[in-house]
Amino acid sequence: MAVRDGMAAVLAVAALLGSTTTTGQDKSQGAFDVATAWEKMRAEANLERVYSGYELLSEMGYALDSIDVEACRKRGGDLSKAVRTAPVSIAIRHAAVLCAEAMGDADAAAAEAELLDQVSREALAQADEGKSAKPIRVLAFQDAYTLVHRLGMQTAYQYYRDERPARHFPFVVAAWDPEDEVERHMAFDVVDSAYAMSRDDTHSGFPYQRDVLADAFLKGQLESDQVLAIDVQAIRDAGFQPSAEGKVAKLRPAAEAGGILSARAWLVACESSPFEKCGDGLVDALLPQAEKRDALPMALLAYAYAQGIGIDRNQTAADALLVAANRIWPREGATSEYVSLWLAGHEEPPSPGINALVERAMVAGNVNIRSEVLRNRIQRTEKPVLSGEEIAHLSRQDQNGLGAGYALLAAYFSKSGDDARARDSLQRAAQAGDPGAQADYGFMLAEGDGIAKDTAAAAETLSLAAHGGEERAMRYMAYLSEQAAKWRDAVFWLLPAVDRGKIQALLDVAGVMEYGRSGIQDEQKTALRVYTSLAEDDDVAEARRRLAGMAIEGRAMEKAPERAKAWLLHDAEQGDHESETMLGLHYLSGDFGKDGEAEGMRWIRKAMDARHVEAYAGYASWLTYSKKTPEARKHAIELLTQAMDLDAEVVANNLAWALCTSPQDDVRDAARGLEVTTKMGDLEAMGAPELDTVAACHAATGDFARAGELQARALEQVRKFQANLPAAPEGGDPVAIDEGYAARLALYRSQKAYIETDR
Repeated sequence: MAVRDGMAAVLAVAALLGSTTTTGQDKSQGAFDVATAWEKMRAEANLERVYSGYELLSEMGYALDSIDVEACRKRGGDLSKAVRTAPVSIAIRHAAVLCAEAMGDADAAAAEAELLDQVSREALAQADEGKSAKPIRVLAFQDAYTLVHRLGMQTAYQYYRDERPARHFPFVVAAWDPEDEVERHMAFDVVDSAYAMSRDDTHSGFPYQRDVLADAFLKGQLESDQVLAIDVQAIRDAGFQPSAEGKVAKLRPAAEAGGILSARAWLVACESSPFEKCGDGLVDALLPQAEKRDALPMALLAYAYAQGIGIDRNQTAADALLVAANRIWPREGATSEYVSLWLAGHEEPPSPGINALVERAMVAGNVNIRSEVLRNRIQRTEKPVLSGEEIAHLSRQDQNGLGAGYALLAAYFSKSGDDARARDSLQRAAQAGDPGAQADYGFMLAEGDGIAKDTAAAAETLSLAAHGGEERAMRYMAYLSEQAAKWRDAVFWLLPAVDRGKIQALLDVAGVMEYGRSGIQDEQKTALRVYTSLAEDDDVAEARRRLAGMAIEGRAMEKAPERAKAWLLHDAEQGDHESETMLGLHYLSGDFGKDGEAEGMRWIRKAMDARHVEAYAGYASWLTYSKKTPEARKHAIELLTQAMDLDAEVVANNLAWALCTSPQDDVRDAARGLEVTTKMGDLEAMGAPELDTVAACHAATGDFARAGELQARALEQVRKFQANLPAAPEGGDPVAIDEGYAARLALYRSQKAYIETDR
C-alpha cells in the first residue's frame, strides 16, 4: 500500500539524523534499596554502559545455572563493575552469585544471594497475569529468563502482546511449572526502562525513541530467528495488506513457526473475512504446540474446531481441547482467550455457550474474563447497564494497573449521562496510565471542557498519552511544536503514528517537510514522494490538493499549473468541496490563465451552495485583496457575516480584521469588529495572527493601552517563531515576518489605529 511507501520515505529520512550517546559517570551508592536503585538508574544510568554488562555475561559463559570459573577469576572486577552499573539486574546479580560460589567464597555468595533475592522479590511483587496489570520491569530479556529459572520453571514459549510499543512493549513468557504442572504467563517489559536510560539520543524525549528501541530488540531477535520477533514482524507486514488473502499470506509462515499472534490473527482474518481455503494449514500450524501441551495454542486450536476454520466444525473436540488447556492454565486462562476471540469476531450478544464459559471462568477467579465481557457490553451497547458489583469489579486495583478499568467506567458513565462520575473515572484512568483516557482528559484540560482550563497540565497529560501510543495526542504535541517553530520536534512527535501507517499523521509530517522546515535531508523531495504515493495509490484527496499547491508555487518541482489543475479537477468533479474551493480560487487568481474569473466563480459557487465555509472565507479574501474595489470589500463583509453562522471560529478572525482595519469608512465598524473577536476563542490561547487582530480592534475603538499590550504579546510570539525558522537559502533574503507586527505596535503606542492600505 502507498501508506507504507510514504511512511518508509519519512522514516528513512528521519533516520539520517543519526543517534548519539554520552557516557554517564558512576555514582557512589549507599545502603541498597531496590526501589531507590531503580529510580536512580532511570534518572542517571547510561544505556550503553548498562548493556555492556549483559555482553560481559555472554563473554563469561553465563547460562542460567552455570558460568565459566576461569572467566570469574579473570573478569571478576569487570563483573563487580557491571553489578554497580546495573544493581537491579537479575541476570548480572545472579552471575555474581554463581562466580562467588565457583570461587568458593561462601560469605560473598550469601551476601550476593541476599541482594539478588531483594531484586527478584521486587520484580515478583509486580507479577500479575491480569492483562490490565503493568508488566514486570526488567533491564534486559536475560533478566526475565533468569527470574523464571530461579522460580524453578522453564520457558515453554514466548510472545509479544502487541505488534508495536506504546509506553511499554510487553513480552510474555509462558513458563512451565513442573511442580504444579501448570503454565504461568508472566509479562515483562524492557522498552520503558531502556527509554528512561536513553537520554542523549536524537529521539530522546519523544515516543519514537520507544519505537527505535523496540525495533533494535526485534532486529537482534530476528537475526537469531527467535519466534516471538518473527511473529511480530508478520503481524506488522500483514497490517499493510489490503485483502484477507494478503494478510493470511504474511501470517502463515510465522504461525507455522509457532507465532502466537500470527496464529490468532489468522483465525480472526478467516472468521471476519473468509475466502476459499483461508484456513488451510492453520490446524497443522497449531498442532505441534498443542501436542506439546502449550495452553494458548490449544485454546486457539479449540476455537478453530468450534468455528470450523481450516477444519470441519467439531464442538466435541473443541470442548475437549479447552478442558485440557485449562488443566494447564490456572483459573480457566484458556477459556478467557477463547472467549476473547469470540467477542472480537462477533457483533451479536454472547451465545448461551459463550455465557456458560464466561460463568465458569468467573467462578474459577479469572480476572480477565469479566473485564472482557464488560468491555464488550459497554462499547457495543447504546445504553449499557452495570450492576453495583460490576462497577466495583472495574474499580478494583487489579483492573487498574494501567487504568483500563477506570477507562471503561468513564465510557459507561458517559453513556449513562452521569457526567460527574464520568469525569472522575476518566481522571482516575489518566492518572493510572490509560493512554486513551490521558488523551481525552488532556483535551478537556486544554479546552476547559467541564473542568478548569489548564494548558500546562493539558500539555503534560497529552505528552503522556502520546508516549502511550495515542495518535490524537501525538498530533497535538506536534501542533504545539509547530506553534513554536520547532519543526523537527513536530516530526518526531508524529513518527510513531507514521510508523503505524496513519494517513493524517503522514500528511502532517509531509506538511512540515514540504516547506523545508525540519532540517531533515531531502525533506521537500520526501514530501513530494509521500503526496504522490498517497494520491496515486490510496486516493487521498488532500494529497492531490497539496501536490497542486506545490505545482503552482514550484516547490520541489518545476511550476506546472496544468498538472495542478488536473489534480484539483479529479476531486472537484466528484463533489469534493475543498477541491472545488481551491480550484475556484486558483482560477480567480489567474494561476490557470488570465481569463479564469468565470470558471473560478463557477467552482466557488458550487462549494458555497454546499455551505462550505472555506469557500466563503477564500472568496471574501480574494474580493478584499485581489478585486479591491469598494463594492468587492462590502461583498466580502457580507460573505463573512453569512459564514459566521456556518463556523464562527473559521471566519471570525477575517471578519474582525476587515471590520477594524478596512480603509473604507462605510465598511469599517470597530465596535462590531471588537464584538466579533469574542467569537475567536480563548484570548490566552491565541497565536500571533489572532492577537494581532484583537489588538487592531482595540486600537480602532480607541483602547490603545490594551492594543499595545496584546500587540507586544503577538510580536514576542512572532520573534520566537522567527528565531526557529530555517536559514534563508544561499543568496536569498532572510524572512522578516515581524516587521508589520512591530510597525503596528509603534502605531498603537503613538495612539494611532491601524488602517490597512495594502496587504
